[in-house]
Amino acid sequence: MIARKLFWRLVIFLITTFSLSVVAQAGQKELQRLTVGYTPVSGASIPFFIAVEEKIFQKYGFDVSPVFMGGSPLINSAILAGEFPIGYTGGGAVISSRLSGSDLMVIGSPLPVLTIDGWAKPEIKSISDLKGKRVGITRFGASTYFAGLSMLESAGIKPSDVVFIQNGGVGESFAALVGGRVDVCMIGYPFGLRAKREGFHLLFRPADTEYGLFPTAVIAARESWLKGWQEPQGRDRLLARDD
Repeated sequence: MIARKLFWRLVIFLITTFSLSVVAQAGQKELQRLTVGYTPVSGASIPFFIAVEEKIFQKYGFDVSPVFMGGSPLINSAILAGEFPIGYTGGGAVISSRLSGSDLMVIGSPLPVLTIDGWAKPEIKSISDLKGKRVGITRFGASTYFAGLSMLESAGIKPSDVVFIQNGGVGESFAALVGGRVDVCMIGYPFGLRAKREGFHLLFRPADTEYGLFPTAVIAARESWLKGWQEPQGRDRLLARDD
């Protein structure tokens, strides 16, 4: 009698274990794999990496593989070329691309504030001193470039009055400032803290001005790709939206 009970308990245990294994494997197969280009390597990417590290995307049915690219214009070009369908990129570059006739569009903006500041050499006391100086950015069309334009406009300086230097990344822009290759550079957290420790001073903080409302980081994709998505709720799942 005892042997029979143990037998059936073992059978039930094996069936239950097998069923859970099948369900788990089915759940894994249902994950939709997505390669997502992102930029920059700074505080602006924290919302994206929280979702990756905490496996929030898996909760909504996606297996996301982040790929770093130095500058939002590069990410946008890669999306349009079909290298990957979606990207964590700069809103200004997406708007510019859209106005130029592309079908790139913003589907979410986790960082709608311009968080890129201007840090300058000690001898540069005001934005007006930047005439004829070198301004470090990541790339033309990136959020750092729009931050630089905002800085100049706030003091009535034309873009042609300075020399923009493309450095390829936020870290590279900071290195250019430290190395003396630029007189001011547009960088965000945490590089601003490092600039302060190195003796540079904060020249411009757009978040404290009328230029602060700006889509520094957005989630962008091709409109044609979104329309071709077989599941109508796919976009909302990707953005972890339940409403």
